[in-house]
Amino acid sequence: MSRTECGWECEILHPPVKIADLRAALEDFDAARAQLFDRGKKVFVRRDKCRDIVVKLLVQLGHYVEAAAEDDIVVFLSSGFQPQRKAGAVKECDAPSIYKIVQGKSGVLSVYFTPFYRQVIKYEFRWGPQVRNSFSPDAWTETRHLRQGRRPIVVENLTPGTIYCFQVRAYRTNETYTEWSGIASLMCI
Repeated sequence: MSRTECGWECEILHPPVKIADLRAALEDFDAARAQLFDRGKKVFVRRDKCRDIVVKLLVQLGHYVEAAAEDDIVVFLSSGFQPQRKAGAVKECDAPSIYKIVQGKSGVLSVYFTPFYRQVIKYEFRWGPQVRNSFSPDAWTETRHLRQGRRPIVVENLTPGTIYCFQVRAYRTNETYTEWSGIASLMCI
C-alpha cells in the first residue's frame, strides 16, 4: 500500500514490534523481578537481560510512533509515549507558585514560593490588599525585585485585619518574564 502526499509517495508504516511480543517480554521481565528474593547472581543476570529486551522493543516502537505521527504532537501523545527534549534544548521554566504564607508578629507575613535555580535571573514579587467581594486587589501596593527565591519574602508594616494578596513571577535567562503565579492570600493579624 502507498499513499500520495505533497507529490511524493511513501509506504504505510507497519509497527516493527508485535504487541504480543512486547507483552511476552514484559511478562518475562515481571517474572524475573519477582524471583529477586532468591538473591542469586543468575537471577540478577536474567532480570537484566529481560529488561534489555523490553527496552529495545520499546525504543523500536517509540521510533515507529515518532515516524508515524509525522510531527503531529497530538497524534504522538495519543500513543502513550512522552516526548523527550533533544540534547542541548532548554526547557522553559514554568511560572513560580506561592506555596505557603506564614503569619509573623502583628503586621508581618512571610511568603514562600517555588524557586528556579538555573533558568532565572531574578524574581518580581507584588502584593496588595484584597478588595471586598473579589479575589484580587484593585491595585498592587508594592512590587519588589528579588535576586533569589530560597528565603521567604518578609512583608512588614501591614494593616492587621486586612486580607493581602500576593503574586510572583520569574525573569528568565532568555530575557522574558513568566506568567504571574496564581494569587495567594492571607489575613494579616
